[in-house]
Amino acid sequence: MVIGALYHPPKPLLYKEAKLIDELERVTEIILTKTNDTLVILAGDFNQLSDNVLTQLGFVSVFQGASHQGHSLDRIYATEALQYQSRAITSFISTSHKAVIACVGNYVLVNHNKVTCKKEFRMRTPCQHAALLSYLDTVSWNYVLQEGDTQAACDKIYQVMLAILDYFYPTRSITVTNRDPYFVTPAIKALLRKRNRLMRKGAVTAADSLTQRIGQRIANQNRIVFAQHRRGSKQMWDIVRRVTGKDTPIEYRGPTAEKLNQHFADLSRDPAYETPLSKATANQSLNECDVRATRRH
Repeated sequence: MVIGALYHPPKPLLYKEAKLIDELERVTEIILTKTNDTLVILAGDFNQLSDNVLTQLGFVSVFQGASHQGHSLDRIYATEALQYQSRAITSFISTSHKAVIACVGNYVLVNHNKVTCKKEFRMRTPCQHAALLSYLDTVSWNYVLQEGDTQAACDKIYQVMLAILDYFYPTRSITVTNRDPYFVTPAIKALLRKRNRLMRKGAVTAADSLTQRIGQRIANQNRIVFAQHRRGSKQMWDIVRRVTGKDTPIEYRGPTAEKLNQHFADLSRDPAYETPLSKATANQSLNECDVRATRRH
């Protein structure tokens, strides 16, 4: 087994990408020609180097997932298809990159670096909106309009507005983790928990109605994320692939083609089978048949 580490800078100054590809192909060919059963593993920070380039060189992706701000920069490749498990976890050192763990076998990878934090938010529901509008119809702003000092009038109106905001939309807190999907905001997570409570109580109709609201909020959140990038840009398509799940690698842990072929070959073969002896299909020789035919004539 040969393990190689590679760092490809975002904007290399000392070499071109084509030269790096040629060097990878040359070194890999030298290693594989020395010993036929050598396994080459290449890992590192590939940055903008395309995954298709490595697969065209004969490498198989072992890990390809979001490891830096939603982008697949840190990857692992091998020259053979492996039965493996891989996961990106929060690194122990101070870095914006995630640590990638990959192991072969039936080991269960558990991320013990689960980061939890409490976030405050204001829940907004149609009932709260209706109650606020009904209350605003009864509020008199004369004491603000009669104030001679402009700054004092502003202070009063801000004080009233904040009091109304805290009363009708009180601040709530909820625990979020780094394992939550990017589109799960604190408000959406609170709605998800409320839906789960309704489902446990058997209130299916109310839970279905809440599901529609959750879906609409998720769509709005995705729309906000898309609006932050220019239409047609690479960042835009990276987000599209992340939303659709097409950038998620599919880890195949089933039997290989060789094992399947061997399995069905063993089922079709009888180890106790013996080739039967050849036996004649006629009891008489050709000459005896000719003599009998002559006598008949």
